[in-house]
Amino acid sequence: MRPAGPLLVLLLAAGPAGAWEGGPHRIMTRAALASLPAARLAAFGSELNALAETYCMLPDYYAAMLHYGFRAPRPAPQSLDEAVPYCLRPDREPVHSAAWDRRDDLASLLFLYERILDALRHRRPAEAARYAGVLAHFLEDSLSPPHVVGQPPDVHAALEKRIPPLSLAGRSPRLAGAGVVPAAEAILNRLYAAADINRGNMPALLQAHARKDQNAIAALCFEPARAAAELVADSLYTLLEFAAR
Repeated sequence: MRPAGPLLVLLLAAGPAGAWEGGPHRIMTRAALASLPAARLAAFGSELNALAETYCMLPDYYAAMLHYGFRAPRPAPQSLDEAVPYCLRPDREPVHSAAWDRRDDLASLLFLYERILDALRHRRPAEAARYAGVLAHFLEDSLSPPHVVGQPPDVHAALEKRIPPLSLAGRSPRLAGAGVVPAAEAILNRLYAAADINRGNMPALLQAHARKDQNAIAALCFEPARAAAELVADSLYTLLEFAAR
């Protein structure tokens, strides 16, 4: 199995679960992390940059290895066995983006929340950061507009190429709930509400695509990207606060 070069980007876009390209994922994840208290982020130790640059892409890297035999450079997993604990639930269902089934999606969130919290409490920063990256990917992909309303691959890819610069400056992260289950349920409710907004905006987004109006596409993708970053920020803030108790 050889490391992937530029072809990996094409494979991820063409694969069965491709969504936001790497750049937007990293923009959203970095915006979320930048809004969190530095004292809490210290729990991720030296893995913080890898979380934002690499681990937020773990589900796509797993799919690339599974379907095409390509792997990304370290610190990304170099084998399916290395990636499976983070990207597959114990029932072998993939954790990539919302299935739009509340029971299934809550199971994915709880799978990630519980493992992030356990890793944080037992001071395993590399493990916590990898699960946190998968959580970021799950929430971000779920609010990628074409994931709400399926589109042909060429349209799907065109709508996810870029988003404007994104910052959560001035916004304080908030506890999502009083416990792991209430927090996951609250985040899922917010995710579904934001997805409904995406559905309403899809006609305008498709019209912008037909006009090849990249500025309009970017503008229409900005709000779901910001909503996703806020969900990531509040999820991680909640788990970091729980771990510090």
